[in-house]
Amino acid sequence: MKEKVAQTILKNAGLYKHAIDGKFGGNSCEAARKFYDFSELSDDKLYVAVIQVACIRKNITVGEIDGLWGQKTQAGYEKLLVDLKMTDEAVKVSQIVQVTSKYNDWPKQDYNSMVAFYGGVGENQTQLTLPYPMVLEWDTSAIVKQITCHTKVKDSLERILKNTLTHYGHDAIKELHLDVYAGCLNVRKMRGGTSWSNHAWGTALDLDSNRNQLKWGKDKAFFARGEYLPFWKIVEAEGWVSLGRARNYDWMHFAAVKL
Repeated sequence: MKEKVAQTILKNAGLYKHAIDGKFGGNSCEAARKFYDFSELSDDKLYVAVIQVACIRKNITVGEIDGLWGQKTQAGYEKLLVDLKMTDEAVKVSQIVQVTSKYNDWPKQDYNSMVAFYGGVGENQTQLTLPYPMVLEWDTSAIVKQITCHTKVKDSLERILKNTLTHYGHDAIKELHLDVYAGCLNVRKMRGGTSWSNHAWGTALDLDSNRNQLKWGKDKAFFARGEYLPFWKIVEAEGWVSLGRARNYDWMHFAAVKL
C-alpha cells in the first residue's frame, strides 16, 4: 500500500510513467531520485522517503527525510492520505480491482423477506474458514481463523475475502485493519431498535469498528478513505451493501441484503 502511494505521488509529479503496482523497482527508484536528492539513501528506503518529502511539501511534520518508517512518518502518512483525497484519483483508479460481478438476488432487509429467504434468526449457519487470519477487535492477541455465517452467504463472503487478499496482500490488509474482526453471527436486535439485525441471520460482517464507529460519517470513518475503494468494489461486486457507502454511517458494516 505505501509503495502504491509513493508511486502515485511520483506519477502526479509527472516523473513516473508506469503501472501503479506496489512494486518499487528500477523505474520507481529512478523517478524517486528525480523527485528529490536522495543520494544518501539506498533504493529500499526510497518509497518511504518519497512519502516523507510529500508530507513536508504539504506542511505535514514527519521529522527527517531518512527513509525510515517511525511513528512520526506513520502519523504524517495518515494525514497525507486524507489530504490526497482531492488529488490522488490515480491511486483510487489504479487500485480498483477488476472483479466480475456475480448476480446475487439478496432479499430486502425487512423481517418477512429475510425469513422467506434465509429462514429463522440463527438458523442455517455454517463455518467459513477465512482466506487470511483475522484478530478479534476486543482482544487482538486472539487469532480468528473461522467465523460462523449463513450457509447462503458463505461462498459469496469467501470470494469477497479471497479477492481482498489477492488485491491487497497480507501486509496491506494488516495496515488497513481489514483483518480486525468485529462480528458476523450475533442473534440480536438492531442497536437502539426493535427489528432484528442482519447479524441475527449471520448475513453481515463488521470490521474495525473502533475506527469506523456507528454514527461516524465519511469525515471520520477510516473505511471512507480512498485506499478502501477497491475493497468496497469487491464487496459490491457480490451484491453486498455497505451502510457507509449507501447512507454514510456504520462504515464498519456490510451485509447481503437490499436496502
